[in-house]
Amino acid sequence: MKNNCLILLLIARFLLSTQAALCQQVSEKDISAFARSPRYTSIVAFYEAGGGQVTWFGPDSLHEPLTTLLESAASYALFADDYRATSSPAVGGSALVNKDIRLTDAALHFFGDLKAGNRTPTLSYAGLSYEPETQLDASEIQLLRSGRLQELERSFRPRTDAYGTLLGLLLHFQLVQRTPGFREARVRFPFTATQHSEFMLRLYQLGLLRRADTILTDIQMQQTIVRTQMHFALSTNGKVTQALVTALNVPLQQRSAELCASINLLRWLEGLRRKGALLALNIASADMVVVAGDDTLLYSRIVAGKPATPTPTLTSTITEVILFPFWMVPHKIATRELLPLIKASRATLDVGNFQVLDRAGRVVDPRRINWKSLNAGNFPYVLRQMSGCDNALGIVKFNFNNPFTVYLHDTPSKGLFSTDHRFYSHGCMRVEKPDALAHLLLGTNRMAIDTVTAKGCLHQAGPKTIRAERPLPLVVFYATAWSTPKGEPRFFQDVYQRNALLRRQP
Repeated sequence: MKNNCLILLLIARFLLSTQAALCQQVSEKDISAFARSPRYTSIVAFYEAGGGQVTWFGPDSLHEPLTTLLESAASYALFADDYRATSSPAVGGSALVNKDIRLTDAALHFFGDLKAGNRTPTLSYAGLSYEPETQLDASEIQLLRSGRLQELERSFRPRTDAYGTLLGLLLHFQLVQRTPGFREARVRFPFTATQHSEFMLRLYQLGLLRRADTILTDIQMQQTIVRTQMHFALSTNGKVTQALVTALNVPLQQRSAELCASINLLRWLEGLRRKGALLALNIASADMVVVAGDDTLLYSRIVAGKPATPTPTLTSTITEVILFPFWMVPHKIATRELLPLIKASRATLDVGNFQVLDRAGRVVDPRRINWKSLNAGNFPYVLRQMSGCDNALGIVKFNFNNPFTVYLHDTPSKGLFSTDHRFYSHGCMRVEKPDALAHLLLGTNRMAIDTVTAKGCLHQAGPKTIRAERPLPLVVFYATAWSTPKGEPRFFQDVYQRNALLRRQP
């Protein structure tokens, strides 16, 4: 009897709450309480599309799958704490309406982050007037209102293999960390046979083996070590080196933070990708790609700035191609690196093909300069390296507006592109395939670069500036978790020591 009464009481409460929800209207006054929300206009549009009805706490109980999705935000490289909203229905007009609006705000926040990423990348210079669209449009709001959550999520996935690759690895890390009794396997250096099982366990935890108890022959083990070295962008000698052990022992939480940052960067970049051709350059991986829609037009390795002279992150547009460029040596390089050499031997100027200019831009006879009296605080000259085979910029330079006097350019030091650690410059970006990049920029004027390539590096040839027929948006970013053109995940050394700033899951 008591059980029957309890059941009847629960049914009555359910019917009462359902009736209350059906009778509730979301008024302008109710919504105005959320005027400070960044998603206020979307909240208004959301309830206007539904005739002002309470959406989540009605008879369909749409709040349950939505709340479950928000709680699983980590599976999408997001943070559940960002989308907390009271999920249990409550009887009472204003409380129920307020709860419904708060859940709507959380949902709009979540899907806005899926659409454009949960953070704007740190940029030293923003030369593009680009802000990804974080608000949901009318069709997306309709999907949300109807509870078609998975369909809406799929519509926001970046159209690049890298997204699935990095998210898949993140999900593996999360699965491993949820395993009962989980502990981080650690490998010691020097590596010995007694560490074999720990080594295999670590490879499994990192997604490099399907099972920790995999049995490998000696040859298979060496091949696995090589693949692991490639996974961390290290030299591939098939041996467990100190560098490999260091990379293996980075905690999964740190690796997950790197993946989350990169996945959200891909979301942020997606809006630019869909607008047209884009040059995306990753400093940490020391490479670049030109994409247009779903097509990769060019991949090239680059040489980036040394840790002491880092390449700045930025957005801009490449507008000019300069053939046979002069190199106007920056003041710091001139006084810190070249001046001591010139003081030791004035022949440095001739060997390096340098001219000396005064502040008015006139050529000065270096024999009339008292070099011994000059220093960083007293150097009223500019050193200009003439075009030629030894010019630091090679025979092609790519100009884009920025306050750092950096650019992409060719280089006479081609051998550096075959190294694993390509951080040698003073901040500029040396391009392995400048001819191919010039072709993309010049369009019908591409014969100009073909002519230059045929002539080779001409001494004393004056610079020739050609406007880009197809100005190319450029994004220079820093991401230590990334993907190869073949869609393989890679972790790169944190050369600039920036990963300590990454947000981690609680």
